[in-house]
Amino acid sequence: MSIIIDDVRYNVRISDDKVSSDVISKFAERTDDGILHQEVLGVYFNFELEFEPIRNPQLHNRFFMDLTAPIAERTVTLPGLLTTYTFRCYIRVDPVAIIRHKLSGNTYEAIKARFISIAPARRP
Repeated sequence: MSIIIDDVRYNVRISDDKVSSDVISKFAERTDDGILHQEVLGVYFNFELEFEPIRNPQLHNRFFMDLTAPIAERTVTLPGLLTTYTFRCYIRVDPVAIIRHKLSGNTYEAIKARFISIAPARRP
């Protein structure tokens, strides 16, 4: 299994995959009768992935450094149910704990990252 970040393919295994959707509105207002009136901009899909621990220290470091690159907008391709899903996003990485210190390099626990969409996947 692989993911692609800005045209760079990483052969990393995903151990947990969650997708959420947010309906984002330009404005939303409740009137006195309690009814919500809104102008919907679209539905945004956001992904939360947990990757299996990467035992190769060089691959782990390269993948981690790419995930945390100081870039405002990324293009990622993630595996989907029937096909892949490519979208523009920014990436947030959860803290990664060192589980073993060795002279040859450290071993880390699984990387967890959130891929937050910057453009709607669906529009009204």
